Amino acid sequence: MGAISAECIKYSFPKNDKGSRIIITTRYEDVAPPRSESLDYYVYKLSPLPFEKAFELFCKKVFKCEGGQWPPEFVDISFGIVEKCGGIPLAIVAIGGLFSTKAKVVSKWNKVLDSLSSEFEINSYLRSIARILAFSYHDLPYNLKASKGFVKEKKGHTLEDVILSRSEELNFNLVSMSNFSNFKRIAQRLSIQINVNTRLQNITNSQICSILILEVHEVPNSFLSTCFANFKLMKIMDCEVGNLFHLRYLSLRDTKVQMLPKSIGKLHNLETLDLKQSLVAELPMEISGLCKLQYLVAYNHNKDTKFNINSFRGVKIPNGIGLLKSLQKLSLIEASTATLITELGSLSHLKKLVICKLKKENGMDLCTAIQKMSHLRSLGISATSEEEVLNLQSLPSPPPLLQTLFLLGQLEKFPKWIPKLKSMVKLFLYWSKLMKDPLKVLQALPILMNLALYDGYKGEQLHIEGGGFQKLKFLQLRYLGGLNRLIIDEGALPLLEMLQIGPCPYLKILKFFDMPTEFVISLQGKCNLQRCPDGLV
Repeated sequence: MGAISAECIKYSFPKNDKGSRIIITTRYEDVAPPRSESLDYYVYKLSPLPFEKAFELFCKKVFKCEGGQWPPEFVDISFGIVEKCGGIPLAIVAIGGLFSTKAKVVSKWNKVLDSLSSEFEINSYLRSIARILAFSYHDLPYNLKASKGFVKEKKGHTLEDVILSRSEELNFNLVSMSNFSNFKRIAQRLSIQINVNTRLQNITNSQICSILILEVHEVPNSFLSTCFANFKLMKIMDCEVGNLFHLRYLSLRDTKVQMLPKSIGKLHNLETLDLKQSLVAELPMEISGLCKLQYLVAYNHNKDTKFNINSFRGVKIPNGIGLLKSLQKLSLIEASTATLITELGSLSHLKKLVICKLKKENGMDLCTAIQKMSHLRSLGISATSEEEVLNLQSLPSPPPLLQTLFLLGQLEKFPKWIPKLKSMVKLFLYWSKLMKDPLKVLQALPILMNLALYDGYKGEQLHIEGGGFQKLKFLQLRYLGGLNRLIIDEGALPLLEMLQIGPCPYLKILKFFDMPTEFVISLQGKCNLQRCPDGLV
């Protein structure tokens, strides 16, 4: 209701015992009177919708013809769309209205999702939505309005094209170092190209919160000193920035940095710490003080060695990880102590967890921790070696939203909780060495699209029954040394697009029936094909 206060309108209403009530909705918090003024005032602050409610609202808007029930093949992309809306009902309804007009084809939805920012400019319906959402944006307080997102390249559009429509409004300035004398406007974002040797005296404002350095091979200490001294609001920069209290994003990806300083603990507003492909092997104990940290990714992949269970090296994390209550993504950490594994149970907001070097005796503790992660979508667990047993039986109720599961290590028994994962989309079992056919229990998973067995089965026969794997598109059966027979009944794998088999030294005959002409043509000249009345051998 704008900036009109309750004080200005209360005299328009009689004060009696008739029980009148006035409900005011507003974006301005100062419109609400203080509680001390009257006990009759009650201020209710709306919180973002929890993911389950947000997903339900989206489905009611988009899948009206289906009675609000989503088709299984749309679960994965719908999750992604709802996540982008951030629990804001207006955004969910607006974006849901867009997708309700689109054909129910996953590939088309993906294209719309990838080019959504571009469509805001060319679609008249979306332009009206943009004006509504922009009104909410402009009313945000300064500290929220300045929050950074990530702009991705779109097909046919450069990064500059994507941000062009808002660049002037947000005071984004692309600056060449030779033109600093003409730099007069207040800027929030500074882009520097090719040369950073020119002095920064002409940039006197202190509102810069993001510095992007392009095509620069060496940054002098004088430049960094000036940045740190003058730009106290800076939130994004890739360098050692222990004294930048406002910093939210720090990336040391693909660098030769081996150790983080203790001053990392001073970055109390840090939300993302990216250490991918760096040489950091252990994090300092001060990391536990980053209470706002949401994304911690740290692993090193040795591409020059043969693929094995230790191809990906994680980082050691000290005790105290349980204090990082805001963590949503944690990958890739070593299961170094039982205390660390127990502390993981405190990270109830985790959506992705990847942990390596798990010992058999710590499996039960890890299951107990995972049991508390109700928001978990992606889980990866690796043993200390290909012979080490993953003891993961003690998980009676797995995370209900789990979509991706990687298990690397030997399984004495197939975990009974895996067939309960009705939201499972991707499942990878490496070095599981199972003796019983796992496909019998996996083929009933309703939306499983990608399945890989890599030395995952020691038996002689695999059987996919009729009606099995109704949504599976990719099936990999690799290094199944004992396999000599694969049976696929009629009606199974109706959507299969790729099948990989081998090496299987005992597999002599593989039969295909009623295959498309394109499939037959693609094999001619590569295999010794024989045409049979009932199919292709």
